[in-house]
Amino acid sequence: EPLFLEGFGVVYPDFKLLNVNTREEVLLEHLGRMDDVEYVEKSMRKLRLYEKNGYFLGKELLITYETAQEPFDSRNFENMLKEMGFSGKTW
Repeated sequence: EPLFLEGFGVVYPDFKLLNVNTREEVLLEHLGRMDDVEYVEKSMRKLRLYEKNGYFLGKELLITYETAQEPFDSRNFENMLKEMGFSGKTW
């Protein structure tokens, strides 16, 4: 879904998760090319815009990332969700 960020315009978060128990939405951005300096710089600007618009890391915003040497770790992702109160089929 499109999301309007003041100071930038419309962005498209990679995913929007809904905790069906609490009805809270959390945005998820996956940073998949962290070996690319330009990509990292662009991603950092986007993360700052999220913060300026009230989406804070670990609360309304989750980040996953990977490089060629360090691929995405789904177990860590599942643990992150559990720490935030998502469990089983609540997302």
